[in-house]
Amino acid sequence: MKHHIKVVTNTKLEEITEKGIKTINSKFQWKEYEADTVVLALGMRARKDKIEELRHLIPETEVYIIGDGHQIGNVYSAVHVGFDTAVEI
Repeated sequence: MKHHIKVVTNTKLEEITEKGIKTINSKFQWKEYEADTVVLALGMRARKDKIEELRHLIPETEVYIIGDGHQIGNVYSAVHVGFDTAVEI
């Protein structure tokens, strides 16, 4: 691992500690990971009601919705839509 990035899937985050995280999997096995940075990618459900609520907080502001807010997908599709949107702006 060149950049020391550990991807953990199908696991529930139980706690973020000073040293990293504590998790539990579907077999109820606990595991701790040391980390100085934690990135969470949770769920695959567009929260369009929250998007609509937030996008109207600042009047006359153009809002571009990407990622799962736009269409359920993966990181690749979210980055692709983000790039395409940036090009259009």
